[in-house]
Amino acid sequence: MGPFILIDKSFLESLNPEEAMALNRHYCVFVSPILIREILGNLAKANFTPDKALTRVIGLAAKAQGSSSYVMHDARLMILNDLLSSSVKLLPGAPRFGATKVIRPNGKVGAIIPPTEEEQLLHRWAQGVFTDQDRRVAEMHNSELDNYDLPGSQRESQQLFPENMKVNSFEEIAASFDKRSRTDELEWRKIDGIAKFVPLSAEQTAILNAKWESEGRPDFRHFAEYANYCARIWTLYFIGVTADLVNTGKKHKTLIDILYFFYLPFAHIFCSADKFHRDHFRYFAREDQRFIWGPTLKEDLKQIVEYRRSLSPENLRKYDKELGSYPPFILNSVTLEMWKRFGPP
Repeated sequence: MGPFILIDKSFLESLNPEEAMALNRHYCVFVSPILIREILGNLAKANFTPDKALTRVIGLAAKAQGSSSYVMHDARLMILNDLLSSSVKLLPGAPRFGATKVIRPNGKVGAIIPPTEEEQLLHRWAQGVFTDQDRRVAEMHNSELDNYDLPGSQRESQQLFPENMKVNSFEEIAASFDKRSRTDELEWRKIDGIAKFVPLSAEQTAILNAKWESEGRPDFRHFAEYANYCARIWTLYFIGVTADLVNTGKKHKTLIDILYFFYLPFAHIFCSADKFHRDHFRYFAREDQRFIWGPTLKEDLKQIVEYRRSLSPENLRKYDKELGSYPPFILNSVTLEMWKRFGPP
């Protein structure tokens, strides 16, 4: 098992099938629901012929569901669990819910975790099986992207919150959010804001409020660490939009790009060829996490593929038997560097 890596569509699209296999050989690949939505969006691309659209989605789905890929739960489900039941820690590893306890024949207790809905979709698409619902969802996704008026949203926010236009940096926004609110009422507003994003029902919100009250009205970050993290992302993004710290041109899709950061806490590495991700990673990452520029990792995987091709069948079998998924010793290999930093010895 290699380092946990979160990838986006821009990086996945850049890989050929052999490079995608190399990625899955040397990393545990986290596939987020937003990536799955972006993959499906190709099914209804206006500039694609029907055959090209099908080929594109099948190819991306096949690359995304590799042997070491893990499809993440939707962030809203993780926030819901973090607020009301199971604490979601900001640590490497994919959170899993819905496990069923089983007793094995040897008497040991184990658990069966059912595949997520997104995992089942990805598997079906890789087989070339699509439903009318898939096409409707793809059209809806593309329509939402095309019709969302980010410049208009910016103007509206500037009218409603003119004080936010005075903010000069993301660091300033982060420092303000990370401080305890001046009053308990304002601290509850932070919690209630992310509850509305899920969204929680009125009954669930009442249970959440009672839980917060019973625990002594703690700081949001101590009360629900992951939910607080997600609220922080939205705060930085929307105040950043208001203060003109985020590109808001009609062609920019930052509202989609920002969603990948909801899944960042569970990975060692985030790999993307998107400049928005590259430039904003530092605002959401821990010190022990790393960002790899997509073309850099693609070139590294290409070298690994070429190295394996250079081995005779006998030497390749020997390598796989002795080293398994450990990357080859290639000078300046970023994958080797990541294994030394995050992988098992």
